[in-house]
Amino acid sequence: MRVGRRLLELLEKDDVTEEDLTELDWISDLIYKEYLETGREDLGKYYYKLRAYIALLAGLLRSKARQKGAGSS
Repeated sequence: MRVGRRLLELLEKDDVTEEDLTELDWISDLIYKEYLETGREDLGKYYYKLRAYIALLAGLLRSKARQKGAGSS
């Protein structure tokens, strides 16, 4: 599957998993490497936006996990 298509699929998901975050992280690394190789500023800007989004999703996943843990006590 093409990386761009997979990125769009992941960005459109409602319930993101840890595995999805790992895949998004891998894709962001690819984007950064391409930015370094080509010097395309659009990729550099997109990389940082994607990293911020990944961090936000990771925080939401941790928050959901804590809520589930507190709810089962």
